[in-house]
Amino acid sequence: MASFPRNAFVLATLCLVGSVTAQTDSLFLNNGNVLVGELKEMSRNVATIETPYSTSDNDFKVDWEEVRMVRTTSNYLVQLTHGERFTAHLHSTDTAYVQLVTAIDTVLINRTDIVYLKSVKPDFWSRASASVDLGYNYAKANNLQQFSLRSNLGYQTDRWSTSATLNKVRSTQDDVEPTDRSELSANFRWALPKNFYAAIDVDLLSNTEQLLTLRSSYQPTMGYYITRTNHFYLLGALGAAYTHEDYSTDAPTRNSTEGVIGVELNLFDIGDLSLLLSSKVFPSFTEQGRVRSDDSFDAKYDLPLNLYIRAGFTLNYDNRPVEGAEETDYVVQTALGWEL
Repeated sequence: MASFPRNAFVLATLCLVGSVTAQTDSLFLNNGNVLVGELKEMSRNVATIETPYSTSDNDFKVDWEEVRMVRTTSNYLVQLTHGERFTAHLHSTDTAYVQLVTAIDTVLINRTDIVYLKSVKPDFWSRASASVDLGYNYAKANNLQQFSLRSNLGYQTDRWSTSATLNKVRSTQDDVEPTDRSELSANFRWALPKNFYAAIDVDLLSNTEQLLTLRSSYQPTMGYYITRTNHFYLLGALGAAYTHEDYSTDAPTRNSTEGVIGVELNLFDIGDLSLLLSSKVFPSFTEQGRVRSDDSFDAKYDLPLNLYIRAGFTLNYDNRPVEGAEETDYVVQTALGWEL
């Protein structure tokens, strides 16, 4: 009977050692500490590593600038400041450079050029992302109720990425017609050398304020990352759009060809807060003098358990709307969300 505790202790020790050796990614920090475990990702200048002694809700988060060297055994999707993408495992040769070991060769890069890492496995979900926001407001006066929903699905490889976003706001109150705004956006981006990319965007909008039953817009564009670092990125895009509009009134259907001028700024190295500003301007080629724009601003604050709080502002402008419609419509949203 006395040997049972000793055998149990040996078995527990072997299990612990086995769990450590099975997770052999290592982060060597500037202060001399070494974290050993499973490096999940590095995004927004923060590396997330799961160790045998951390819980799934409390993985270690480390400022990427505090990492002196990194070594991994599993593969990662790696993005660099100049736009290159690789699927590789990482091996630091010294404090300045990292070897990216791909299936066909080895690339030597500066560690500070890495702006994104994500562990990739053979399954679909390791490359997928998802989020959903829900918001609800109620006021006793006139029995005012507002419901909002925003959801996002994405998938990313080392050469291309795709995503889809649904944003819906509905308001009702006594003695007033309900207002509804629904927008579905989908995009496909193909990475090109030197921070360029090719993209196709599809936007579908239904908006009672602008009397739109449906506006569908198809937009092939070329984009360029003007700046991309571990703290923020700024990109610009140029292209064209074919837009079809149906209205809830007797107004005739409109078809137009437009230009597309886009800009996007994402600030994410400010603690748990991130800011995203996006703007697209559509000067019409077929309706002289007509200009539309779609603008948005989001502030997102990360919480534990993959939860977050988001506040957003969306603006739609058309200097030549259909008769009876407003030139400008905007929505302010606050919501609690969850992301994968």
